[in-house]
Amino acid sequence: AIGVAAPLFIFWGGSTPTVKPTLADKYCLAPRDKPIDNKLVLGSLMFGCGWGLAGWCPGPAILGLGALSGVGIIGPSLLFNSAMFAGWTFYYRLFA
Repeated sequence: AIGVAAPLFIFWGGSTPTVKPTLADKYCLAPRDKPIDNKLVLGSLMFGCGWGLAGWCPGPAILGLGALSGVGIIGPSLLFNSAMFAGWTFYYRLFA
């Protein structure tokens, strides 16, 4: 990752773009009006631990469900996605 990111950072100089975005008024990496709270930190830790333990990012994990021809992929993908969807359901029933 560093081998890809470092040359791009050097090429662009790490500066913010000068062109206005097409679908927004300005570039914004993160909302500045929302503080970093316990829910954000806990969610980030859970995301990182889940990613580290499973070795899958949620996006490719969902796409992995379509890889039915891969003998070694469908089992872990089903397990990971089942746990991910159960976590989403649990969160929305608990906090929504």
